[in-house]
Amino acid sequence: CCYMPVWPKSGDFSIHSLDCNGKFGGKLDVVVNPYGIDYHGSGYLVISDLKEGYLLKTTPEGKALWDKHADARTPGILNQPFGVVILPNQYVAVTESGNDRVSIFSDIGNL
Repeated sequence: CCYMPVWPKSGDFSIHSLDCNGKFGGKLDVVVNPYGIDYHGSGYLVISDLKEGYLLKTTPEGKALWDKHADARTPGILNQPFGVVILPNQYVAVTESGNDRVSIFSDIGNL
């Protein structure tokens, strides 16, 4: 029903799913430092990695959907990406605190 990043004091950053009753489901380990996350109803998530500075488009099972050479997956392409939102045209908008800007990526992950 939804996904949320978890940042425990131990530093074991992860993403957990919640069912529609609010019970924890599975753990999704796809990025090192997840921060922003958005879920699209057609069955994929876009997650920002705050420390490494990139985005990942993935299935709930952890299968990457963007080519590994897409701009959005290049470490350092973004400077501290925070908020992520999937737009109606399936482009992805991400806020960057390090650059004080919003970057827009196409549905295939290119700037």
